[in-house]
Amino acid sequence: MMLKNYYNGLNSNKILLFTTRQLCYHSAGFFAAQLADALEKAGYICEMCEIPEDGIAGEMREQAVPAKDTAGEISPQAAAVLERYIGKEYAAVIDFNSKLPRLMCDDDTYYLDTIQAPFFNYILDNPLYHHATLQCPLQRYHVLLVDEEHAAYVRKHYPHIQGAHMLSLGANEAVIGKAFEQKQENVLFMGTYRSPEIYLEQIRSQDTQAQKEMLQMIERIQAEPDLSVERALRAVLEEQDRKISEEDFALLMNTYYPVEMYLRNYDREQLVTALVRAKIPVRIVGDWWERYAYAAAPNLQLEQPVAFDRSFDKIAGSAVIADSSPFFKMGIHDRVFAGMANHTAVLTDESPYRKKVFGTGQHILDRDCPVVLYSPANPQQACDMAEELLINRGRRKDLVDKAYEMYQKEFTWNKVAERFVKLLTE
Repeated sequence: MMLKNYYNGLNSNKILLFTTRQLCYHSAGFFAAQLADALEKAGYICEMCEIPEDGIAGEMREQAVPAKDTAGEISPQAAAVLERYIGKEYAAVIDFNSKLPRLMCDDDTYYLDTIQAPFFNYILDNPLYHHATLQCPLQRYHVLLVDEEHAAYVRKHYPHIQGAHMLSLGANEAVIGKAFEQKQENVLFMGTYRSPEIYLEQIRSQDTQAQKEMLQMIERIQAEPDLSVERALRAVLEEQDRKISEEDFALLMNTYYPVEMYLRNYDREQLVTALVRAKIPVRIVGDWWERYAYAAAPNLQLEQPVAFDRSFDKIAGSAVIADSSPFFKMGIHDRVFAGMANHTAVLTDESPYRKKVFGTGQHILDRDCPVVLYSPANPQQACDMAEELLINRGRRKDLVDKAYEMYQKEFTWNKVAERFVKLLTE
């Protein structure tokens, strides 16, 4: 289905927010609504447009796939909705992990170029997965990312993009919060289960060179947890004296996506397994954990996933939330902010960036730190810290109070909107 390009101009001080991809647990629509509400408080008028997941090809799948395989058609219903915005003017257009950049009109014009506004593609994971949309040469293309290194990657490999900016997501307080004394004395983990072996099998099925390079990347990152996937690949290529263009490098990063997927799921499984084996009470909310090897452990409580807007109630119900985000070397997952917002102690993997933000380089329960950082190379350390947090209620109370104060100052959606407006007006 080709979009028809026609002009229907309208001068407006509005911001248009699309939702073309729902993401895990319908989070994209939630993020769009929260950002719109905060932008309206900042003085903008926000217009929302949600396109059904199947309206534009490129649906979410259990396993990540190369971006080149997600291109496809647009439904007549989606085309009719999208055509309404052609020729209109906005202060900005925003979408999350957007499908829109590759859409074209019947005169071979990029659809987003027909809207008189800068377009902001808010990418919530590693940009290596978005090669197909990042390489589209839009006229007013900007990218928002939740990791400083990811932003630098986009600036380096996609020079036609006018701006790549780090902008962390916000978090919400639960509608009905839990008092400190009412929280379950357990460690909550929220997220989907995928066996890392799935991605190891994908790697082993590749040709000899690709298999060798991907396994070398994994080995390097596991030996040096602060190393990003990009820097690991560069090191492997340099060691082999293999020279490729920056354009080919970005394509290779996209092709080698199983490395990132393996590592994120390996670290996640290692963390949960360490907690379960240490006999710490663990509560998991997410898909497919019934497939996990220790699913029947007596100290493991499995719960069905919930829509994203209800996740804050789950977080508010536990004493501790454990986070594993090895894919953000220079950023912070919004689960961390959600724990801070709901007086739940946060246990997350350390990185230079998190040390900088949270003001500690220690692996102990530092009284100056609003969250607790553990080494991803040492899951047992996370167990020791989790046990201390559950036992030492006074220390935990000090920590969550400090974390909540920092959340209110830095990590609300109003702060996200404030930072976005600054980017937009500067």
